[in-house]
Amino acid sequence: KELFKSEQYGAAKEKFTVVYEAIPEKYDIRKEQSLYYMGICAALLYHADAEKLILSFINDYPESSQLDKLWFSLGNYYFADNAYRKALNAYENVEDRLITAGDAAEYEFKKGYAYFVAEKYKEAKPLLAKAKEREGQFRYKALFYYSHILYLEKNYNSALVGFQKLKEVEGFSSIVPFYIAHIYFALGQYEDMIQQAPELLAKSSQKRLGEMNRIIAQSHFQIKQYKEAIPYFESYLDKTQALTCEDFYEVGICYYKVKQYEKAIDF
Repeated sequence: KELFKSEQYGAAKEKFTVVYEAIPEKYDIRKEQSLYYMGICAALLYHADAEKLILSFINDYPESSQLDKLWFSLGNYYFADNAYRKALNAYENVEDRLITAGDAAEYEFKKGYAYFVAEKYKEAKPLLAKAKEREGQFRYKALFYYSHILYLEKNYNSALVGFQKLKEVEGFSSIVPFYIAHIYFALGQYEDMIQQAPELLAKSSQKRLGEMNRIIAQSHFQIKQYKEAIPYFESYLDKTQALTCEDFYEVGICYYKVKQYEKAIDF
């Protein structure tokens, strides 16, 4: 156990394995505890036998008070491997009230995210709501996915509050402008969209730059600023191959309104 406490999980696992194999009696507490720690160590080290060891313990000692910790560790093992469906199944076997304060943020975020991936937003939302209020590494991730759910629900004002908090956060600053732009447009706040256009464009990822230009152009179009819309439409046209009927119409109208009739005819 001293090796385990000092986070020397590889060495600890080897020692526990020796003890486990040396004791023939299944219900000897030393054998039970050795298998428990073998499973925990394997999960922490992402060893291939983690699943087998943990499920063996759960099967052999179904009345153990340590099952919740093992299910949580197994869930984290699956989560790290992007096996979110299996992770969710593991997390659903954990009793929430038995999660320690130190593990709460990780448990709430990872279980919430696993629900999110499964498109079970109703179940994900309250977990992410809790996780975003806790200090630590999962706070901003939880806030992002919580705000995304609000966005999907068309609860735009509340979603905007969340996304605004993430504008300067590393890892989110390039994706958040895309959401903010869509929200301003959906709310009809075209002036706000235009006012923040330079900042949103500067922070936007290359992948979404074309769509950002499109939204800015459409915002100008909505308030009849046709001349101002054209350069953004042109930037958008340079970056996309699939124009919609709405795109053709709006670009054509802009060119017509500024008397560039030959270009207007093309659309």
